[in-house]
Amino acid sequence: MKAVRTMRKVFTILLVLFPFLCQFGLPVKVPVLTAHFSIGYLVLLPFALVWCLLKIPTEGIFRIKTYRFSGYFLFLLAVAFSAVLARGKSYYSGSGALLDLGIMLLFWLIVLYASRDVFNVRFGMAVYSTLAVIFAAYFIVQFLVFRIKGIYLPTIFRENYVFGGEYVDAFRATGTPTSLFTTTSGFTFFCLPAVAFLLLWDRIGFNGREFISAVVVSAALALTGDIKTIVALAIVWGLFVFSILAYFVVHPYDGMYRFTHQRPSRIVLQIVFPLLAVGTAAALLARKGRFSRLFAAFKGMLRDHALISGFEAAGQAGDHGTVVRYLGCGVGNAKAFLASCGIELPAHMNAIGYVFLSVGFIGLILFIGSLFALLSTRRGKFGFAMAALLLFAAVFGNIVFLDISFFWLMLAFTANDNTEMSFRKFLRVR
Repeated sequence: MKAVRTMRKVFTILLVLFPFLCQFGLPVKVPVLTAHFSIGYLVLLPFALVWCLLKIPTEGIFRIKTYRFSGYFLFLLAVAFSAVLARGKSYYSGSGALLDLGIMLLFWLIVLYASRDVFNVRFGMAVYSTLAVIFAAYFIVQFLVFRIKGIYLPTIFRENYVFGGEYVDAFRATGTPTSLFTTTSGFTFFCLPAVAFLLLWDRIGFNGREFISAVVVSAALALTGDIKTIVALAIVWGLFVFSILAYFVVHPYDGMYRFTHQRPSRIVLQIVFPLLAVGTAAALLARKGRFSRLFAAFKGMLRDHALISGFEAAGQAGDHGTVVRYLGCGVGNAKAFLASCGIELPAHMNAIGYVFLSVGFIGLILFIGSLFALLSTRRGKFGFAMAALLLFAAVFGNIVFLDISFFWLMLAFTANDNTEMSFRKFLRVR
């Protein structure tokens, strides 16, 4: 039993490290593996296969539906079908993209099945939040050192280490750090769920250590200056404040008793510090028209052409557009397909438009339906926040078909386990 518990912990740690390890490729040339597998895949896959082999004889392979992501499973089947259809119509110019897609789909299904009832949520989230704080602290140090002394702190990346393309040093180009990730977006995608966990999981957000950790990670995310990240942070913190107010409304006497019997340090952290932070942020934004620029950036996010560019591209595809509108042109094949129609691939697309272009109207309905089903069935605050972040990222970003999207989905699915306190239970008096 001790060996099994150890293996569970190792598997859990590897799942948490997966988005980070996926940035690295093999340092040596190995046929097939070097081109199609990151270190994250190669390290995690053997453990997932072992758990699958242990579970299949007693559970059966089709018991995966009890994990409540049958809608997403149907979406993945639609993705596979559209890829096969696109290959038959010679949309794919080569087999490399098709092989990568097949590896990704098979990998996700194996790991999702293996992680059910095996992923240690509390242990895994503790490891994950610790890593997020470390990455955020390094980001803040990078930012301050560069702003004060103009010095670039070293990163761990070299050209031959990065998997899936050349590493562009965004820090040197823009002055915005990337922490220990290849891009700033990779850092934000990894750390955003940590803020939701630290503030919303059960009642740990009322503990001083977790609250300070959430503040540190939030500060690093805010320093990126990305308007979408700032809005996502506002959603998480808004849900945190709403949960506190809801408890005071439902149980005013118990809420006041808990508040008055807290340690003074906790009251300062949770009441005084947020007020000071909001006041300081308002003062900074009021200087030199910064609030106007922030508001303009928010309006630009709502009016971004990326929200509709995928639909426009599919509509311009001529006679082929009918097939694409219903069944798609295949994931990873949009550029080749549009080029064959004399259309240039849009520089920016949101996930909704990219799914429509790649998988068609049928796949889009399954994708949106699975997101809303996930949102409506989350019982706890953290699970609901993860589902909301997924929906937000799908509308205003393009997180779909990235390795980090698998990590977000896994957190949203596992957060619905009995280990997370439901919102209804949170509103009860203990």
